[in-house]
This record gives sequence, C-alpha cells and structure tokens, in this order.
Amino acid sequence: MNRCRPLTLTLTVALLAVGLSGCGRGQKTPAAVSEVTPVLVETARLGAMQEVITLTGTAQADQDSTLNPEVPGNIAAVYVRVGDRVRAGQALVRLDSALATAQEQQSAALVRSAQARLTQAGVGVRLTDESTRSAVRQAEVGLEAAKQQLAKAQKGYELTRAQIENAIQQAQLAVTTAQTSLDDIRAGARSQEIAQAQAQVDAAAVGARLSGSNYQRYLQLHQEGAVSAQALDAARADNEAAEARLEQAKQALSLAHAGARTGQIQVAELAVQQARQQLQLAESRRDQIYVAQRDVNAAESAVQQAREQLHLTQQQRRQLQIQQQEEKAAAAAVGQARAGRSLTSTTLHKHMIRAPFGGVVAERFVDPGGGAGTATPLLRVVSMQPMKVETEVSELEIARLRVGMVAEVTVDGLPGRTFHARVARISPASRAGQRIYVAELAVDNKQELIRPGMFCRASIVLQTIPNAVIVSRDTLVESGEVKQVYAVENNKIAIREVTIGAQNGGEVQLLSGVSPGDKLVRSGQTLLAKGQDVKPTEEGEIAQAGAPASDMTSNGAVP
Repeated sequence: MNRCRPLTLTLTVALLAVGLSGCGRGQKTPAAVSEVTPVLVETARLGAMQEVITLTGTAQADQDSTLNPEVPGNIAAVYVRVGDRVRAGQALVRLDSALATAQEQQSAALVRSAQARLTQAGVGVRLTDESTRSAVRQAEVGLEAAKQQLAKAQKGYELTRAQIENAIQQAQLAVTTAQTSLDDIRAGARSQEIAQAQAQVDAAAVGARLSGSNYQRYLQLHQEGAVSAQALDAARADNEAAEARLEQAKQALSLAHAGARTGQIQVAELAVQQARQQLQLAESRRDQIYVAQRDVNAAESAVQQAREQLHLTQQQRRQLQIQQQEEKAAAAAVGQARAGRSLTSTTLHKHMIRAPFGGVVAERFVDPGGGAGTATPLLRVVSMQPMKVETEVSELEIARLRVGMVAEVTVDGLPGRTFHARVARISPASRAGQRIYVAELAVDNKQELIRPGMFCRASIVLQTIPNAVIVSRDTLVESGEVKQVYAVENNKIAIREVTIGAQNGGEVQLLSGVSPGDKLVRSGQTLLAKGQDVKPTEEGEIAQAGAPASDMTSNGAVP
C-alpha cells in the first residue's frame, strides 16, 4: 500500500472542455475511442540532498542550582530578588556571623602565639648550635695542645733524667779516677799506671763528646721551648765539667810519664777535691728530675682536663637534639593552630552564600530575620546561556550522530524563530529496558528567549549528498519490503522497483530504478496497471490550464 498521503485530484473544467469540445458543435462522439487515463506526475530531478533527522525535547538550564546553607544560622540579609542577574561568586545571602567571626579571631590569635613559640624555639636552637659547635672546636683544639705539651714535657723529663744521671756517673767516675791518680802519684808511676792514665784520658774524651752532644740537643730543645733555661744551663755545666775532666786526665797521664813530684801530688789532691765537688754538684741537680716529673704530671692533668672539657661540650651538643625536638613540637603546634584557623575561616566564609555560577535568580524562598538549617532552600539560580535540550534518539540513528554536529532548533512557544545549536553530549548506553539513547544539545540562547520547560524541535543534518536523484515521497508505493514507483514511458505505465537512500521530510533519494527526468505518478497508483495508457500532467500544467490540482480524483481520471 502507499505510505504517502493520498491526493484527491480531478481534472479541471478546462481539461473537461478539451475532452468534449466536439459535443458543443453538435458532433457525435466516435463509437470506438480507446480510454486514456490522465494522471498527475512529477519529474525526478538531480540535486543536492540533505539527510536530516528531527529530534524533540524539553529545554533545560545548563546549570540549575538550589542553594542551601552549609552551616545553620539566622538570615541577616538577602541581596537579590527573583529575576535578578547574578555573576559567579556574587554575595546572595548572608547569615549572622558574629559568633563565627569571634571564633576566627580567636584561632588567629592562637596561630600568632604558636608562631611566636616556634620562633623562640628556633632562635634557641640556632644559638645552642652555634655556641656548642664553637665550644666543641675549642675543646678539641685545647686537647690537642695539651697532648702536644705532654709530649714535650715527657721528652724533657727523659732528657733531664738521662743528663743528670749521666753527670752523676761521670762525676763519680771522675772522683774515682782522681783518687786513683792521687794514689798512684803518691806511690809512683808504673807502666800499668801509665796505661790506666791513658784509659782515663780515653774515657774522659768519650764523656766530653757525650756531654757536648747532650748540650747541643738541650740547646735545640730550648730553642723549641721543650726545656727550660735552667736545664740548658745544667747541660752547659755538664759539658764544661766533662771537658775539665778530660783536661785533668790528660795532666794525670802527663804526670805518669814524668813521675811524681810534690807539685803533682798537690795537683792530684786538688783534682780529687774538684771531682768530689763536681759529684756533689751533680747530685744536687737531682731536684731537676723531680721538677721535670712534676711538669709531666701537670701536662697529664691538663690533658685529662681537656678531655673532660671536650666530653662536657659534647654533652651540651646533645642538648641541641632536645631543643630541636622542642622546635619540631612547636612547628606541629603552629600547623595545628593554622588548621584550626582554616576551619574557623571556612566556617565564617560559609556564612556568606555566593552564586556558584552566573545566571538569573529563578526562585527566592527566604527573607531576612528567619532561621535556616542546612536543608533549608534559600534561592534557586539558573544559567540561561547556553540552554540545553535533552532529546531521545533511536538505535537506528544514534550511530550516525556525532558530538559537534550543528542543529537548528525551533520552539513551539516562540514561533518564527530559529536557534543555532550543536550536539554537546551523547549517552554511551541506552536507557534501562529501552533502545532509546539520550543526546544533549547546547542551544545558543544569548537573548535568553528560551526558558526552561519549553518544548523544542531540533533538525540535524546528518549528511549532504550531491547529485542525488530526488523525488517526492508520494511517488513511492510499498508492498511488503518492496518499494516501487509508477513511471510513465511513452504514455504507458511502467512499474519499477527502487532502492531508497536519504530522506528529508517529503523528499526521498532514489539509489536505483529511476533516472533524472523520469516522470513518476504521484497519486492513484494502485488504480493503474502495467502498460495502461495514460496522459501525464504535472501540477504546473494544471495551474496554467486554470484548474486546481486538488480537483483530480484519486485515480487521476476525469470524473
């Protein structure tokens, strides 16, 4: 059957006059005239074809928010009325904030107090760090100096002890030598005595060389500050005594060779006396050993004191760790105080209700003086630009729809106006239990003519097909799944199967079966038969003949 709206058409009076013109002159109609059925046709044309889908939906605000307070309180002021335009962040409603302000000021004072304690703790840490670091360095330097002084004292003690003990031994040897020499002189010289005198000269020479070397070492140590001037003088005296003993030994050897004389005996006695005096002098210098030992003991005590001082400063350095922990605790207290202030500041900020976006006040629910809880609606704010339209799309069309496609929107409540729009979002899944998808259109509503709730129709061009064969939908006849057209070929009916493509309102694209210029019957196709003789007439020709196309019967024949 024909899906298209049937046209009730008849030939005009002009066509009737043409068909019966002979009767007016009294002539008879021929007895045998073949019937020719007049039909209304249209010519298939070649042109650009737009495939358009039409969607419907209800206009909705892009943003629609009912504002509730986040904290309860009394309403101090409402700054807007219904219809007022507001900008994002604009103050709309103020709650009484006296208590919240006091709490915020208190938390600010706590932050300042905690910050002051942190600053004080930081200063203490830095001062302790600097002072203990310096004290540790000084203690380490003092300990090193004490160790060096101890080493010098120990070295001086060893040298002093060795020198004095050597001097005593030399003096004792000198006394023995002098006494032996005296005894020999008194007894007369013998060959053995001469040999002994020679041995004493050799021993005295060795002692003189040793004492000379000791004196040179003491002189160098004195220059380095390792021994005292007294010790240097003692070393010099030992050296001079050793040289004197060498001279005495030489004289004794000379006397041994020469034989004893009275003068020699006296000289020998004098030598014994001098040797004993040198021994007494050497023994009297033992006190220098004790003095050097006391210097060593004092240096050891200084080292011990330096170690104790270093340990004390290191203990003080450990106190720094405690102060650093106190500084961390103070920093944590500052963080806690700041968190408290942030909380009170946020609470205070929530006493001022602001516009979440730019738009228009749609509803106002409260007035100053009333109370409001967190569930109390205060205002309703809607955004008028852009406006959105949610449309339902079938599963056959959703696959061809793309985000960004352009649409033309008309509104039943605003006749004669067309609004530009685009496809903003497409749902990825169908509605539960249905094969319907939702597509959201963003409509340009700069003049804010479209209001939420208005019924809208949107036309979306899916594609534009150039050089398409275009006919009206009235030319199609459907029989099951087969689609046909009734073409006029040499004034006879030819029935053709066709394949349709894009559709746009009352026009259809034919993909096969029809060529541009073919004439197709528009109405009464089911009353026609294949090969039937017809007289094709287009609407333009009927209008030129002076009769409306609507006067033709449904089968296109003259009544």
